[in-house]
Amino acid sequence: MRWYWWIPIAILVVIIKTTIYFTGEKIWAYLTTPQERAACESADYAAEVIIAGCTEMIEAGGYDDKTLAVVYYRRGHALTQRGRWAEALKDYSQALLLDPRYLAALNNRAYTLQALDRHKDALKDLDEALALAPDFPLALVNRAVSLRALGRNEDALKDVDRAIALGDTYARAFHQRGLILQQMNDASGAIAAFTRAIELNPRDANSYFALGQIYLEAKQYDKAAQEFSFAHDLAPNHQPTLFLRAQSYEYGGKREAAIADYRRLLAMSPGNYQAQMGLARLGVTDGKSDEQFCHGPYNRDERVRACTRAIESGRLAPENKVKALLARAQLHLYHPNGLAPAADDVDSAAEIAPNDLRVIELRGTIALQLKSYNRALTSFDAMLKVAPDHASARLGRAQALLGLKRYREALPEFDAAIKRQPDRSIYYLYRAQAHEGLGQRDAAIKDYRVAYRGSPNLTEAREGLARLGQEP
Repeated sequence: MRWYWWIPIAILVVIIKTTIYFTGEKIWAYLTTPQERAACESADYAAEVIIAGCTEMIEAGGYDDKTLAVVYYRRGHALTQRGRWAEALKDYSQALLLDPRYLAALNNRAYTLQALDRHKDALKDLDEALALAPDFPLALVNRAVSLRALGRNEDALKDVDRAIALGDTYARAFHQRGLILQQMNDASGAIAAFTRAIELNPRDANSYFALGQIYLEAKQYDKAAQEFSFAHDLAPNHQPTLFLRAQSYEYGGKREAAIADYRRLLAMSPGNYQAQMGLARLGVTDGKSDEQFCHGPYNRDERVRACTRAIESGRLAPENKVKALLARAQLHLYHPNGLAPAADDVDSAAEIAPNDLRVIELRGTIALQLKSYNRALTSFDAMLKVAPDHASARLGRAQALLGLKRYREALPEFDAAIKRQPDRSIYYLYRAQAHEGLGQRDAAIKDYRVAYRGSPNLTEAREGLARLGQEP
């Protein structure tokens, strides 16, 4: 055998020995690695298994700070996958205590803070991460999320564009760009960004949904319905998608398709108000009687007509007739000229059930709005005979006394109302008016100020201060 024949044989021997050595090393490492560490460090396990494995490692102890930081990070990541944000936040914070320059932990803690709607705190982490790694695309996109949430759209756009320039070709970067431009009222730019996001990830349901919103707002109903359909195919249980597609069909004149979607929404969410309103607009009662329709969350005028038919049918039991009369009275109150017919309905209800607290309270409330203060006082006094501690009745009585200029009697009731609910600006306004009526200028000014600061749109508080020569 010639000597050079031995060369390939020698090479083959070296390869075999090297393979055996490294393979054996991996097998030995696998066999000698504790089971909990394998579970914690592997991305192939379910989140619950990773959480359990990392927890066992933490409790076992004996690891250096760097290793332990990774363990807390891994468990935090698994917790975020399960939506356990508060627990994840603690783990990421612990990882950063052990390793303050842990870039992934900074980024993921920021993401967790965003999920908890703590965008200012998230920005601190992301600023720190980007100080350590200025060209970190994921941190740039995440910072854009918080900047947008805080209304800093220009800064957010700069961050997301920089991430894209650095080579971030993930759909999320373009989706965030679309959301920023949408908030900046740049519809064409937003459409281009969402379209690019879909090109990069054809299963990006959020971008289809966002496109649908833009087209719906632009009254391009066919396009909107198409985009919502794509989103619905990818996320069939997302109720807002189904509702907005139904609206697109409805406004686009596709009545049957709209009815079908509203019914699907009701099947997913029984009693859904928006779906019921949609069906009512389309004249669909789904077999409901006039009495049921009277009490349902439908179009006001349709409900008034249904209540009227039910009341005049002669088929309602006295208790149900009272309910229908009260329902119609409350519907009348939403109409500019509805006080008088509302009062008539309550009077009719009172003839059937004079001691019904609901009837007495609504009668008093309507009397206050009509400035029939004696009638209101009579109603609330009658109510308090039956229920002496009824808070609404005591407040209504105080308002009636205020209207009758019986300020000294009204004052203790307003004191009690403020004690029960100290954050209600309107109560301070009423008490200020009582103080002013009694000539208690300083007390009136103080209460008017509290009322105005709590509700700057409360014109009576501003007018009260002006009468007393004070600035708000």
